[in-house]
Amino acid sequence: MKRSFIREENIFLETNPANWGRWGVLGLGPEVGATTLGTILARIASKSNKGTVQYLEIRPGNSFKPLIFEAFGMDRRFLGRPFFDFYEKVRHGENIHQIINRDEGVGWALTTRENVKNRLDLSLVEKLHLIHHISSDILFCDLTFDMKEDGGIQEWDVLLREMTGLLVIVDPLPSKLLLGYPLLAKLRILEDKGKKIYYILNKSNSGVHRRELFDFLKKRPHCEIPYISPECFYECQYNLQLPDRILPLLKEMEKFAKTHEIFL
Repeated sequence: MKRSFIREENIFLETNPANWGRWGVLGLGPEVGATTLGTILARIASKSNKGTVQYLEIRPGNSFKPLIFEAFGMDRRFLGRPFFDFYEKVRHGENIHQIINRDEGVGWALTTRENVKNRLDLSLVEKLHLIHHISSDILFCDLTFDMKEDGGIQEWDVLLREMTGLLVIVDPLPSKLLLGYPLLAKLRILEDKGKKIYYILNKSNSGVHRRELFDFLKKRPHCEIPYISPECFYECQYNLQLPDRILPLLKEMEKFAKTHEIFL
């Protein structure tokens, strides 16, 4: 596709202080908006401090989730400059500590088209190497788990425990909630043991039975994002814009970050 990439002026409404940490961003079920909201938080963090913010995509090799690389048009953003393939470098034992794909204030360590074409699936040890050796002051890990394979389920404990805190995105659609229940059960155990976990209700609307939803979650979400018209997301991708250009989402995420001081 021949999409036009035009950089725009900064539209951030305010900045908030941020410090070190690894933040896992994950969806309670498929296609719930975890990447969208995680990316916005990464952009907020990049505007809030002078440190290095990186966005790392961790996904199983058999995932059918759309590529962040494609959604944000990384081929256009990095036209004329190198885009480092972190997955290939880790697989071949190369040093990743001093490299960064920086664009719009964030470093992007993403699964590439070639990774998918070659069916490159990192081992758990290689994923941990990525998390621990990538250069960052604040690292956002976009975590996608294989819910069907025993090997994928066994990775939950290890990867989730590596995070300073977890940002769990919830879509109130019952079919997605039920699919994400095994992960929710694991999160409850981690929370009881002291893991810092924030639940963000995405796509909130008048059709949601709130009492039933809260009973399922066993808690009230820390933040509620109203349903946003799909046209906004289509427009962003066709114009190669990051989702923080959707002002209602940006405002809600800035409010959430400020209220809960999630980067402290």
